[in-house]
Amino acid sequence: MSAVFIVFCLVIVVFLITSSFLMRGKGAFLIAGYNTMSREEKGRYDEKALCRFAGRLLVAVTFCLCLLLAGVHFEIIWLLYCGGILIPIFILSAMIYANTGNRFRNSDSLVTTESGPRPKATKLIVAAIAISTLVIFVGVGVVLYYGAQEPTVSFLEGSIQIKAMYGLSVEIADITDISLLDKSMSDIGVGKRINGYGGIGDSLKGNFQSDILGDTLLFVASKSAPTICIARCDQKDIYLSFRDSEKTEALYRALTEALS
Repeated sequence: MSAVFIVFCLVIVVFLITSSFLMRGKGAFLIAGYNTMSREEKGRYDEKALCRFAGRLLVAVTFCLCLLLAGVHFEIIWLLYCGGILIPIFILSAMIYANTGNRFRNSDSLVTTESGPRPKATKLIVAAIAISTLVIFVGVGVVLYYGAQEPTVSFLEGSIQIKAMYGLSVEIADITDISLLDKSMSDIGVGKRINGYGGIGDSLKGNFQSDILGDTLLFVASKSAPTICIARCDQKDIYLSFRDSEKTEALYRALTEALS
């Protein structure tokens, strides 16, 4: 299970629990800004309506996150686009709704002048959800960007360092064989992801398992051939490949020289 998948699932669960609480008209203490108001200021607002509004917005954002989750997990790009486009649409719509008219104000506290102050609480609700969503987007974007980057292999004294998500240092003494397979990892058989990255594109990194290869550690462009296999004594075999076949072949030659 990839880190992206786990992050999405945790966020979705938290959002669902929070939204269900708010939809019942409870949990005003969760609303940033409103929970710091004085009792007199809070009395100007319909607290239950305020909570239900925040809950509905959170449900809409959670639905978009589910689309993003499905897009990342199943590598369906149009789902990612839908989720990414709908989130700002929902938030912008909520901001317009919350800031037009005297929303969620008790009737005895309405400001009758057209130039009167807008309700502060609704602005804070939308702002808080918008900021939290932005943080999620940035975090997931960093994971996707980092995961999609090709590995960098460095040769140190007595070891080989693979710099990438789930990267590691491999002792040359532990390597029993290095071979160049004239197939892509997809053709060889990726298997299922145990704890690894399998985000957008053909980049696979981390721990995988298949009936053919057993437990493996992948740093591959799964649709590109050839593929390097590094066999280790009593440890997982490592598979490496780049989108540029010449780069993969050059690395294979460097690895064989280091092993000899």
